[in-house]
Amino acid sequence: MQQNVYNVIWVDDEVDQLYENSKRILKQNNINVICKAHNGVEFREQIETLYDRVDAVIVDANFCKSGTNVVGDKTISGLRYVESTISELN
Repeated sequence: MQQNVYNVIWVDDEVDQLYENSKRILKQNNINVICKAHNGVEFREQIETLYDRVDAVIVDANFCKSGTNVVGDKTISGLRYVESTISELN
């Protein structure tokens, strides 16, 4: 019996460390992280090229929209930003 593999983009300002700590669990659950993005700008760039291959997005509740880590910049709801970006692409 063939198992489904789910391709995801993971968006989190701490994605590298989280991914390293989660690789085994992801693999066991047939989740393939095809891209990691550290902020909204990186997510937008990736989703535009990978849109047809992505099954889901793992997103931090709050993350920086830009590549800068300005104090107070984490006011963007990660879920709302991802949702609005995907809506624009549709």
